[in-house]
Amino acid sequence: MKNYQILPGILLVLLLVVPAVAAGLPVDDANWSSTEAYTGTTNWSVVGTGTDGLAHVVVQNADELKLMYRNETPPGVLSAVVEIADRSTEPGTTLGYGPAIAVNGTTNEVYVSHFINTTSALEVGLASNGGGSWTNVTVDTMNGIAYQPGYRTAMTLDESGDAHIIFTNPSSDELTYVRYDVGTATPDIPEIIGTNAGPVSSIAPTTGGGLVVSYDDTAADRLMVIEYDGSSWKAETAYTIGAGETAIGTENAIAVGDDGYARVLFTAARSDGIAGDRLYLVEKTGSGWGAAILVDERVSATTYFPGVDIVMNGNSVHGVYAVSDVTNTTSSLRYLTDSSGTPETSPVADSTDAAYLFASLSISYAQAMPLIGTGYSNNAVYVIRPVFNPTFTSTPASGDAPLSVTVTVHSIVTPTGVTWDFGNGDTGTGTTDSTIYTDAGTYTIRMTATDGTATVTKEQTVSVTGGALFSDSGSSGLPEPEIHRASSTEPDADGNATLASFSFSSDPVKTIEILGYVIPEETTASVLTLGGAPDETTPSGTVWKYLEMSLAGIMKNDVLGAYVSFRIPEQVVRSYGYGPEDVALVHLTDDGWERLPTIFEKKEGAYLYYRAYTPGFSYFAIIFDEKASVRDLPELKQVIEENMSSVDEQTPTPAPENTPAGANTTATPESTATPIPSVTVPVPETTPTHKAPAPLAGIVTALGTCAAWFACRRE
Repeated sequence: MKNYQILPGILLVLLLVVPAVAAGLPVDDANWSSTEAYTGTTNWSVVGTGTDGLAHVVVQNADELKLMYRNETPPGVLSAVVEIADRSTEPGTTLGYGPAIAVNGTTNEVYVSHFINTTSALEVGLASNGGGSWTNVTVDTMNGIAYQPGYRTAMTLDESGDAHIIFTNPSSDELTYVRYDVGTATPDIPEIIGTNAGPVSSIAPTTGGGLVVSYDDTAADRLMVIEYDGSSWKAETAYTIGAGETAIGTENAIAVGDDGYARVLFTAARSDGIAGDRLYLVEKTGSGWGAAILVDERVSATTYFPGVDIVMNGNSVHGVYAVSDVTNTTSSLRYLTDSSGTPETSPVADSTDAAYLFASLSISYAQAMPLIGTGYSNNAVYVIRPVFNPTFTSTPASGDAPLSVTVTVHSIVTPTGVTWDFGNGDTGTGTTDSTIYTDAGTYTIRMTATDGTATVTKEQTVSVTGGALFSDSGSSGLPEPEIHRASSTEPDADGNATLASFSFSSDPVKTIEILGYVIPEETTASVLTLGGAPDETTPSGTVWKYLEMSLAGIMKNDVLGAYVSFRIPEQVVRSYGYGPEDVALVHLTDDGWERLPTIFEKKEGAYLYYRAYTPGFSYFAIIFDEKASVRDLPELKQVIEENMSSVDEQTPTPAPENTPAGANTTATPESTATPIPSVTVPVPETTPTHKAPAPLAGIVTALGTCAAWFACRRE
């Protein structure tokens, strides 16, 4: 079991050695600024905020052992200090230990729970300013017990404004819960809801009107979470210490997201020969408590996390924790968020004056930003706010055209407005947006963000290179086709054909699928983007790109037909004034440019995806023209069946597929082939072995009629 007296003892020593005047909070990060909210010797402090985003500060005056309060009027401006709880007239009575604060989000009424130490009992008090003046009540009395250092209360308010308080009995280690009815101004009978509890616990409301509590079970060395559904409490184990850990840590804080699931920030003590503390974040899901995520770790026997707190904004975690290195007399305050999807920490403030300087931490969230409260050197309390200092990332920062780039704002303070100038004539709005760069060059992206008060402009550059898909000098850069059933050298007894698929990593062509009778293993497909038209002719419509596609290592008459799948950035299509159904693939034949049946398949991300049927290979172009796409493509099986019955059997000529000048005929490995189902093509019984259907020219003629038929079906 962890010795909970170590850190409070250190705190007591520092009270004797720190200077009487605060030196000023050393905020060292450009994203934060601090306001001194209280000056004077303090043992405990707590800061909360209402929905207006203004801070409410409560401190225990260490000299007079009274509870003091002040609040912000506008941000950074604080009211006069007022005394809210004082029992100094009772001999031997002191108060204000382990305070917790809750602010009613509707009325801004403040509630403060704390321990009161008398000569005969330990009490739990509740101070509130409902009705305009401060009143105090005792919600529980533990007779014959004295306050022990390090013990704290925890509190939350429900939707009706009632207060819910939890605390640990220092003598019995029983976790106790009390509800305070604000309407009747009376507490319920205290209820024991946990045993073997450590000195620190945390409580939060759930989305269903219930409560959830976290605490460390010191006997079983585990993090416990108890949930109240309005009628009963149900306990669950959220974490049990693992390898290299001696005990669950003292510190824990719980909060609930809009999804109804709790998150807990907590500590565990190391024991694997490099003592120190570990800081974890654990989250509950529909299937139970997930694996704890290690947020921070210190590998020194005298380095601890003496304070943690957590709050939710929607389903994003915002947390704060302190790091104390007793040996090296350094201390730091750090901020935690998982708004990017992964827990990340960043510095808020640090100091080398003495150890354990940051204590009594709290964090709240309102007005689109977190607000941190911290005690410092036991002689000052600070309110810390984030500065509006947004940055952004552009992903990727470089690449070949067409390059899709996504920009994302990163800011602790949520911007109220963001505009983008992408440097390519495109603009955008919102905390995330994207653009596509179609030409090579260096572009400057400019972000302009505001929080309603300040406006910040920042820039980054994106480098876009050429965009030629494949080099025509050698086979370098060519992907290896994905060959399927290529081991077949002739039709089998059932007349099965072979389907081969070739995949490409570059744009715009993504796959080529061919159907053939004999597809040798050495068959390769290549794609080359051309700088202009291959001859003096041009197809009708607006040409986007000219391509050269070819096959090598296969008999021409063994190719029965092919599909070509390609994609285009949607922004490119829109920039030419066309829509998704205005795209087609065209093929250069002896008779000129022939428009191929092309369908628009889907939109995915920033791209539009298409599939076209081609009877052969040579030069191609992707063009834009009104309603250029069709609704259906001919099935390869259907085309072959329709044409085989009307042509004579011919022996295939042992000539390779015509390869255009400059085309590559070899390929380098890119991906591993995976089987796809075979396509069965009926073959006349009289077809001898090594015989194939009519030459490709016959199929092309039939396909002309087929394409015209499909064109007629367009609306």
